[in-house]
Amino acid sequence: MSEGAAPRSPRGALRRLPVACQLLLLSLLVGIGCVAVLTLATTEVRKTAIGGLLYAILRAHTVLRRELSELRVGFADLMLVSTEAHLTPDPVLLRALQDRVAALNDDISQGFKRLEAVPLKSPCACRL
Repeated sequence: MSEGAAPRSPRGALRRLPVACQLLLLSLLVGIGCVAVLTLATTEVRKTAIGGLLYAILRAHTVLRRELSELRVGFADLMLVSTEAHLTPDPVLLRALQDRVAALNDDISQGFKRLEAVPLKSPCACRL
């Protein structure tokens, strides 16, 4: 190569190939792209399919789901009793509702303690 000549670009090398080879290279490139997209789509569908990886993770956390649902119910009861206590004019009923709120509060606190004791390790979580 002479000192003043510009370096050759790869694009120029592709233009020198016959049209049949250019079409073959383009077809290979499109084919490889399609295979990559199809592989990615298949992998993602397998994760979210019924009975797939995400369902296995959910099954592994049955205890966790049960504790969380009990906490949701406890919070709903607490809100209901608190609202009822706020609206009642009867002092005897108000005292009974305050005792009920205190008991529900203790139950919810115990639920959070049980929730902290649930192990979060899942054999399936590492494959996500």
